[in-house]
Amino acid sequence: MKEANKKVVDASRFKMIKAEQLVKADWNYKENNEELTAKLVENIKRNGQIENILVRELETGFFEVVNGNHRVDALRHIEAPSVMCYDLGKITAEQAYRIAIETNETRFATDNVKLAGLIAELSKNTSAEDLLLTMPYTNDELQNFIGMASFDFKQYEEQGEQEHGADSGAGQPRLSFLATADIKVAWAEWQARCKKLHPKMDSDEAVFYQALAAALDHTEDFVPTEES
Repeated sequence: MKEANKKVVDASRFKMIKAEQLVKADWNYKENNEELTAKLVENIKRNGQIENILVRELETGFFEVVNGNHRVDALRHIEAPSVMCYDLGKITAEQAYRIAIETNETRFATDNVKLAGLIAELSKNTSAEDLLLTMPYTNDELQNFIGMASFDFKQYEEQGEQEHGADSGAGQPRLSFLATADIKVAWAEWQARCKKLHPKMDSDEAVFYQALAAALDHTEDFVPTEES
């Protein structure tokens, strides 16, 4: 077991490298985003550098950034003299491309309902302004998550629905379909947005009507997909 761990984790490759020795990769395929970069700067100011940068050694003695180009931008912005890096050694460009893709793109799907619960919990003791400084969301997105956390999904998970009362649409046509998890999340986000703008909008019918009306207003730009 110790031998296996030695092969997997090589602590000697973790190094503090001077910021001026780092060269950003001109082949980096991640797009720049000034707003996200500003949040990343605030994130590092708040937490310090808690993720290392992947680099490869060049023949020039400099180190090319394989993964972490935007973090390097943020660290330079706050004038960090040195950066914690994982030195991949003198690997080829092709090896660097593969490692960049493997480490950047091996991502797991997010359970937005659980995420919303965590954000709502944080919002109890932390202002939205503070959260928005370091989290990758707009204010609307943040508020949608908070609203989603209080949404009762169980009412849509039951096989049958309670019958409407005589004064609540009895005898009217009913629309029903099986909702996937993504549809439930989208519905919760839309409901939270509608209730934020119109606090008295407390019926599903009214919320659903607003969704249809908004969609019909943009039908000329809408291109159906298989998921639609």
